[in-house]
Amino acid sequence: MRRGLHARVRVPFVAVVAVCLLAAGAGWAIAASRTSSATIRACASKTTGVLRLARTCKKSERLVTWNSVGPRGVQGAKGDKGDTGAPGTNGTNGTNGTNGATNVVVRAGSTVSVGAGLTGLATASCNAGERATGGGNAISGSASTWQVGESFPTPGTTGSTPTGWRVDATNSAGVAQNLVAVVICASP
Repeated sequence: MRRGLHARVRVPFVAVVAVCLLAAGAGWAIAASRTSSATIRACASKTTGVLRLARTCKKSERLVTWNSVGPRGVQGAKGDKGDTGAPGTNGTNGTNGTNGATNVVVRAGSTVSVGAGLTGLATASCNAGERATGGGNAISGSASTWQVGESFPTPGTTGSTPTGWRVDATNSAGVAQNLVAVVICASP
């Protein structure tokens, strides 16, 4: 009778020890797999199947290995297109810009008579409220007998608002010829 009681106590004790060893071994195996390789090695008893972690197995055990990470699976199918998002809110309106030039006119200055071989100076001005946007000159005679030295807006200082045009030209003809400055003026 004593043998039966001792055998009954031994089976649950062995089972509890086996479960504790298995839990401790699995915890150690997981920790080891995160610091070393992805393959876990253990020794299983050939008679009871109890696992223990060891570098080498006894003759009464067999080597058991498994991976903590399985092989990569195939790529899944492409998902469906998502729903269209809600429209965003409208941005604030920008400030109105200043009006551009709507009235553009060409104005001519006074005619200047330039003697043979001399240099003449001609100017043209915009009316009050107009701004010069370009300019040039008009001449009498052949263009090949004139040499334009300068053609620029007035006043000619940097940063100033141009309100006229100036032309300096030399008459290389043998007779006096006329020189006229022209200016292109614009106003809002």
